[in-house]
Amino acid sequence: MRRDPEVIQHEVGIHWDEDISRFDYVREYLELFAGTRRGPVRWTGPGRRVGYSVLKADAPSGDAPARFARRVFWVKEHDRSERPEGPYKVEAPAEGVDPRTVGPGVWGELTDRAWGAPLPQPGVPSSRPSHSSRKAGPPSQRASEVRVGQSSLSGGSAFVGVAQSRRGDVEIYIDCASGTELGDGSHIVSETLPPDEARARLVGIVKTTPWLQEALAISVVDQWLERGTAPRERD
Repeated sequence: MRRDPEVIQHEVGIHWDEDISRFDYVREYLELFAGTRRGPVRWTGPGRRVGYSVLKADAPSGDAPARFARRVFWVKEHDRSERPEGPYKVEAPAEGVDPRTVGPGVWGELTDRAWGAPLPQPGVPSSRPSHSSRKAGPPSQRASEVRVGQSSLSGGSAFVGVAQSRRGDVEIYIDCASGTELGDGSHIVSETLPPDEARARLVGIVKTTPWLQEALAISVVDQWLERGTAPRERD
């Protein structure tokens, strides 16, 4: 997600659909193709919308005519506000922010409250309780990461990250560019699954998303052209 302050500089307010005091964190999403400056921002992704930003009456359009960059705040059915003892009892999803840090023109931040514990420091292992069996969020440094998509693709683009967790499960993180959807209508996938389930989930995503199929095909072909398909002879 683009966190450039200039992208949200025309905001004049944040409208909350629900009382934010019940949320340790919400998910923050930048919609680049909103059809209105001040009305409710339609949310077609998973979960439900709990808030959105409001722009100045004369805010300029964004990447497309009569389309505006606006933030949407949302939660999924397994987030801490919905399931306090669920997978996010400790930790937060990749796009999670403390709603108390959100303001007009101010990106949300991750806090101890949003994390559910003191934020881990760089180089210090997470203190997450061992009974929390599923971790969802951004892929770790062990991830195999790739950005797929280019300007010639009409469907969109996305960041895809896949990593094996310490417990042997597979962390999946897919973050689509604004305006882009996967085949199931979602914009972001952040899950940790057993290997067989992760494979089935990824295969299902690719099968139902034609633009992703095209992007992955282009990526593979580019690798062929760059590296060749046969081992190179050593000098």
